[in-house]
Amino acid sequence: MPPTQAEHSTSVLVVGGGPTGLAAAISLARVGVDVTVVDARVGEHPPHATGALTPRAVTQLSELVDLDRLTGHDVSGVRVLVHGRVVDLRWPEHPDYVLPGKVVSRADLDGALRDTAIEAGATIWTAATATAPLIDDGIVAGATIEQAGDSSQTTEFDDAGKAITTVDVRSKFVLIADGALSHFGRALGTARNRSHPMGVVARVRLPSPSSGEPWIETAIDLHDSIGKPIPGFGWVFPGGDGHATVGVGLLTAFRQTEDPPIADLLRSWLARLPGHWGINGDRIDLTSLPIDTGRLPMGGSVHPKSGPNWLVAGDAAGMASPINGAGLESALETGQIAAQVIGQSLSEDNGLTLRTFERYLEAEWGRQLKVARLAARAIAKPRIARPLTNWASRSPELLAGGLRIVTGLQRDDNPGRAERNFARVARIASLIPERSS
Repeated sequence: MPPTQAEHSTSVLVVGGGPTGLAAAISLARVGVDVTVVDARVGEHPPHATGALTPRAVTQLSELVDLDRLTGHDVSGVRVLVHGRVVDLRWPEHPDYVLPGKVVSRADLDGALRDTAIEAGATIWTAATATAPLIDDGIVAGATIEQAGDSSQTTEFDDAGKAITTVDVRSKFVLIADGALSHFGRALGTARNRSHPMGVVARVRLPSPSSGEPWIETAIDLHDSIGKPIPGFGWVFPGGDGHATVGVGLLTAFRQTEDPPIADLLRSWLARLPGHWGINGDRIDLTSLPIDTGRLPMGGSVHPKSGPNWLVAGDAAGMASPINGAGLESALETGQIAAQVIGQSLSEDNGLTLRTFERYLEAEWGRQLKVARLAARAIAKPRIARPLTNWASRSPELLAGGLRIVTGLQRDDNPGRAERNFARVARIASLIPERSS
């Protein structure tokens, strides 16, 4: 419901009602913190918006919501297509992450998280945009919120003629979780390190007789319509409902020549889809279909991630991996870490505790993201990418080890060859300098 007062107070203001913000809201509300979430979206995600959850992400999600609320499709692992070879890789075994992976619609995922947050005691406003931070004596004191809807406080109308209510929301702490290319974060001085990878994605949902496939399918040897290698990957997410989501991701930060338009890259991937999906990709007219496209900062590329009384998490912090484009796992985990740090700051009445947030992120994600950034830079060079993917195509063990690392299912308690190799690579990566902007 729209707020009826011109000013609102809360202990924690969460800007953004996606998985990151809602994960934080659930965690905070469950320990009695007064938390308000403002979400600019109106209504649900479109049907083609789907996400893939690894066993680690599903386990993380199970700590937040009742999984029976989700109507997702269980998947056993990843089928890798590379240079004409097909390798089926089951999710690596891990004692802490025993649930299967899952493909979910974003509408279902966000709906389950939103309902759980409300039940836990969080306040959620939809169609509510945080337009600017409130600053008192140089400290963020909340945000000015514009919300579409009828209200006695209305003084303006948007382009569609809907009433706009302006409300100042004051808070002790602010969590910025408004997604990729965060407008609110930039208003506080966050910026993307432009030497780090940026992903461009496009996806479309199509009917498929094989939507019950137990595999997420991905091609790691993506190329354009004339066969030129492209730094990125294609994927198919089986929905289990008669449809599959087909998408491509392109890494753009390191290219020295112009990349093809993302829609053309999607057409190229559709044309080479394996026949078992029952999708005649070369006959599909994409101009008549709703295609979801977007840009996604990756590799932890947004800085700073914390201020005197604010934190930045999830896609707003650029936490998606440039190797596989996965963002839901880091979205859920960074939201929960942010909630933990903010909750501790509230209980200690000490904003300095927020400084630990970036240390937590570095400890949990630092090595993996550094290696991923350097790997992304390498695969952007065809002279490196082609022999590397050729080598990988002949070594299922190498691909399986890579899957274990990129999905966060490594066994630090009982390291095998994949963990030992990654540790060596990470040590080398730590010695390689990166540009700071």
